[in-house]
Amino acid sequence: MNIPATSRHEELAVQAGWQPLDRHKENKTFIRLLDNEFRDPETIEASVARQIARMVAYAGDHVPFYRDAFATAGIDPRTIASLADLTRLPVLSRFDLASGFDRLRSNRVSAQDRSLVVAKTSGSTGIPVRVLKTRQSSGSFALLWLRQARWFRHDLSRRYARILTANTLSRRADGTLNRDGETIVKPSWIYAGQYFHTGDEVQFNSSSSRPDQLRWLQHHRPAYLMTYPGLLEELALANACQPLEGVEGLIAISTIMTRAMRARVETCFGIPIYQNYGLNEAGLVAVRCAAGRYHTHIEHAHVEIVDADGQTVAPGASGRLLVTTLTNPAMPLLRYDTGDIAIAAAGSCPCGRTLPSFLDIMGRHRRFAATPEGTRPRVNGLIDCLAEMPAEWLANLRQYQIHQAGDKSFELRIQVTGKLHEAFGRALRKTWANLQSDGEDWPLAIVEVGAIEPSASGKLLDFVSEFDDTQMDMTH
Repeated sequence: MNIPATSRHEELAVQAGWQPLDRHKENKTFIRLLDNEFRDPETIEASVARQIARMVAYAGDHVPFYRDAFATAGIDPRTIASLADLTRLPVLSRFDLASGFDRLRSNRVSAQDRSLVVAKTSGSTGIPVRVLKTRQSSGSFALLWLRQARWFRHDLSRRYARILTANTLSRRADGTLNRDGETIVKPSWIYAGQYFHTGDEVQFNSSSSRPDQLRWLQHHRPAYLMTYPGLLEELALANACQPLEGVEGLIAISTIMTRAMRARVETCFGIPIYQNYGLNEAGLVAVRCAAGRYHTHIEHAHVEIVDADGQTVAPGASGRLLVTTLTNPAMPLLRYDTGDIAIAAAGSCPCGRTLPSFLDIMGRHRRFAATPEGTRPRVNGLIDCLAEMPAEWLANLRQYQIHQAGDKSFELRIQVTGKLHEAFGRALRKTWANLQSDGEDWPLAIVEVGAIEPSASGKLLDFVSEFDDTQMDMTH
């Protein structure tokens, strides 16, 4: 791929084109973020190693889970001084996080501290988890979002649009969720508007029909559209692969955009798709450059691509993506297994930036384009039900997968280590009954299995459908 390299000078010029709010005219944070993108790799590695050493030592002193884990493994946390040393630490699993919330919380903070926030996940490919965050750590999201906006060459004065689930959009004036067919209008972009003057932002429910979404885009003519990868593909198909008039850039979030999906959407719409990589547990972790690499936000997190034994894989090899958070002393995550698979990179990136990078992610992928009408709300309804269950109902659940057969029937395949709470099945069946509002009664069976087979990429998918024979191919 022949990508012209950017430079510090070029990035400064883009940054200078944005108009800061009066209270942020002297804010040097964005220049520091920019400078970090062009430091020599040795300096970057040394800086990240120092941040990790401080966080590991802090966790050993103040986090009961890590204090006990280090003692059991015979590890002195103060000997973790380099990135290579980090591989000596055990991997933190999703189950460790789900079952150990109280023991993973630092004893330096109180759960009742109002300056702390709790981030929750939906539990895709596993069980839902919670992470306690400081407001400073949580607030880094907006700063890092603006870094990616600069990389994406967003003109902040233009209109921004979001088509997402109602619970992730702004609330209506009366505090309720947005309704299908209605538009929420905000005077500024949700994150950029905290620091810079921006155009307005319009929001619409992803549960609205695809024709309604296309009419809405035609009416509001945003410059940028943020939505889900699978929905972009569905919109491309619903629009007969014609361009979206006025839209200049697409931002795909939350689930994975495969190469085939990217090629189809970019070819149909004739505009680029921009992506980042993040997770609720850690916030924004990396941003994808024009050369196709994901560069890590070194100020906030460290990424490893490892094999089954937790050791770094060779360049070009795929492995589990681990994240170590660097800015959240309330609940540090050390070598947290995200459940995603990524490919390790080597050498300098053609984009010219020197931040550590990795290649394709094979992760949380949920594709509905080829499935029957009514599939999406049923799948999302089951996942939402699981996400809202009390932890005790899920105590023995290790993984799950929703499977749709060719006759539209569903199985919720679960891997367990013991008997589940009786309310588990009852809640799911009640939810399923409520999801049959379209007049079609599709069967649901809850089936215990010994193992849930990964896709060809090695990724455990939360939803697979026999109507989509491409869904298992995450790399081509």
